[in-house]
Amino acid sequence: MKAWKIILPIGITVLVIGIVVFIIGLSMNGWDLTVEYTMNTYVSQEENTSLDLGLSAGEMNVEFYDGDAIEVNYPDSPQFGYTVSESKGTLSVTPKTNFFLWFGWRHVPAVTVKIPRGKVVDLELDMSAGTATIADGEFGDFKTGMSAGWLKIGEIECKKYSSENSAGNLEVGALKCVSSSFDMSAGAITVNKLTSDYITVDLSAGSAYFTVAGSVNEYRTTVNKSAGSCNLPDNPPPPGSSYSGKLIDVDLSAGSVHFNFTD
Repeated sequence: MKAWKIILPIGITVLVIGIVVFIIGLSMNGWDLTVEYTMNTYVSQEENTSLDLGLSAGEMNVEFYDGDAIEVNYPDSPQFGYTVSESKGTLSVTPKTNFFLWFGWRHVPAVTVKIPRGKVVDLELDMSAGTATIADGEFGDFKTGMSAGWLKIGEIECKKYSSENSAGNLEVGALKCVSSSFDMSAGAITVNKLTSDYITVDLSAGSAYFTVAGSVNEYRTTVNKSAGSCNLPDNPPPPGSSYSGKLIDVDLSAGSVHFNFTD
């Protein structure tokens, strides 16, 4: 069992509780915890093919619009803000935080990333807190990482999808891709419709629910379970075979994984 996958979310939770108690104490003693923000707009100057997004507080929205360039609307203040940059085909949105001064997290305005409608980009999102929403659309490779927070993804189509969750909640309306990978230490994952030939789930704790397009009979299923529950049988490809059909591979240390099928 991967002990660090359990220890890490516990440590993060203890840290967050300590910060909240510290902030409440300052507020009760008359400290002014408000932060004044200015909103900035960044318009990309290059033909970027990928987005590298970071979120450590507040809210982020990724959407499509009728424009010609990727556009980022973001808040800035001496305590908290974002750095937007472009290099070698990648547009990056990176949070910048002065830890000792940043107490206005409750009032952080949303950062909005706008992609020209019809433009297909790779997307990587790294969340340590906050809430993020990604609108319906088509992407290249799609990767998400979460330490905490809430991520809601609409109906998307991509080449390859992968997620790594230490904690938090991930909800996907519909996902269509050739291969999909879900690695979770804690928290919850819900995919309301998953169309994918190769599905990999590595769960150390928490819960994961998938509704898969098609029939369970279309898939070979490999289930390695130390503890927890999974409603799929262990029905792997024959040993030594050159199997190239549809496959669901589950590695379960604890928690629960549940699959529904549309047919």
